[in-house]
Amino acid sequence: MYLPFRYSKNIEKQILWYFLALLFCFKRYEYVLDVGCGYAQNIRFIRFNFYMGIDIDNKRILKNKEKFNGKKFNFFQHDIIKNKFLYKKDFDLILLIQVMTNSLFSKKEVTKGLQNLIKIMKGTLIFNTSSKNKKDIMEIENMLRISNIKYKKIYYGLPSFIRKIKIPIISQLISFICLILIIANNRFFNKEKIIYICKIN
Repeated sequence: MYLPFRYSKNIEKQILWYFLALLFCFKRYEYVLDVGCGYAQNIRFIRFNFYMGIDIDNKRILKNKEKFNGKKFNFFQHDIIKNKFLYKKDFDLILLIQVMTNSLFSKKEVTKGLQNLIKIMKGTLIFNTSSKNKKDIMEIENMLRISNIKYKKIYYGLPSFIRKIKIPIISQLISFICLILIIANNRFFNKEKIIYICKIN
């Protein structure tokens, strides 16, 4: 099941997948909650004993239930913005990947969803966001501080002329070089794209 790589022609997405693969490759989690799981592609990054995927799209949930079965998997339809999360598990990893970058949601709605996740957070919460508006980022970070959450920021935004490169092998090579630069020094990247790694203080 553990296949640590996921591919995209989009260079920034590829950087994100490389970074997550590197982040998770030496860890094993007891309980994982994947919010906005889609078709559960994040499963390939993570070693776990129990995985729960939630999504507002019931078609994706039904597809995942067909594809993944067994006691270590659970999927159900849920909207973290409108509803409280009632399933009682001590999730040591909560993922919110490529959800806050979705243009379908307003920043206020996404911040509310993030607050709902913090209420059930027991270990690490990882999410990424995209914003040109510094006010949006400040609101998120103020909310994290008020909630007593310690966080680390990883910038991975690229100039538009680099983002336009869509040739598979070249874009993956550029992404890999960018990953090395992220590890070495994060200042080379613009602040529009951010990965947050959050833990309870």
